[in-house]
Amino acid sequence: MTAVAAGDNGWAMAGVGALYLVIIALYWVPTIVAYARRTRRRAQVLILNLFLGWTVVFWVVALVMAVDRNTDPKHA
Repeated sequence: MTAVAAGDNGWAMAGVGALYLVIIALYWVPTIVAYARRTRRRAQVLILNLFLGWTVVFWVVALVMAVDRNTDPKHA
């Protein structure tokens, strides 16, 4: 068996880092959608996503709130 040098796992570490970034981006999808669509409840979506988004149920609730048709008329 050969020992793995410390620098040989650079691509693996980069892959893990990229995976973490994808997971973080997916976590924030409801908030991103709410602000992109300018929904009236975007602050509530942000708070719900921040504190309870780690549970799948509340992540889905935040996503449903984010795609609500009720947009802010000032910014539409």
